[in-house]
Amino acid sequence: MRWIAYILAAVLLPVLIGGIRLNTTLARKPPPLVAASNAAPPAPKPRDPSKPTVAVLLGADITEITDALGPYEIFARAGMFNVYAVAPTRASTALTGGLRIRPHYSFAELDQLLGGAAPRIVVAPDVPNIQAAENRPVVEWVRRSAQAGAISFSWCAGAAVLAEVMLCPTHSARR
Repeated sequence: MRWIAYILAAVLLPVLIGGIRLNTTLARKPPPLVAASNAAPPAPKPRDPSKPTVAVLLGADITEITDALGPYEIFARAGMFNVYAVAPTRASTALTGGLRIRPHYSFAELDQLLGGAAPRIVVAPDVPNIQAAENRPVVEWVRRSAQAGAISFSWCAGAAVLAEVMLCPTHSARR
C-alpha cells in the first residue's frame, strides 16, 4: 500500500502542477497582431541622462545579425545603458539571414539627442560591405565619435569596421 502512495505522489503531483501551469498559460491573451507598415517605428523609451549611451551600428546595406543583436541584447539587459540601434538613415536595413529592421535613430538624430556629444560606447558589428560607398557615412560617423571620445567596441568580425575607420583616412581614396 505504501508503494502505491509513493507512485501516486511521484506521478500525480507533477501532473497536477503541470495542469495548473498549462491552464494559466492558455488563459493568457496573445499580443495583438500589428499590421505591416512603412511608418517609422516608435521612438525608444526616453533617454536617461544618468546612464551612458551605447550605439549599436547598422550598416547602410547589410549587417551580420548575431554581431548586431548579440551586443544589443547584452547592453540592454544590463539595464545600465541607453541602448540604440543607429544607422545612416532610419530606413530599414537588412540583417544577414533576410531579417530587415529599422534603427532607433539615424546618426544625425542620435547626435542631436546627445546634444552633439558622442555616445559613450559605439558597438561595431560586422558590416560585410563596409568598404562600399553607401557605408561611407558609417565609417565617417564612427571616426567622428571616436575623435569625440567614444569607446569603439568591435564584436567579432566588426573589427573590420574599426580597421576601415583607422586605416582609411579618406574612405574613397582606395577606389
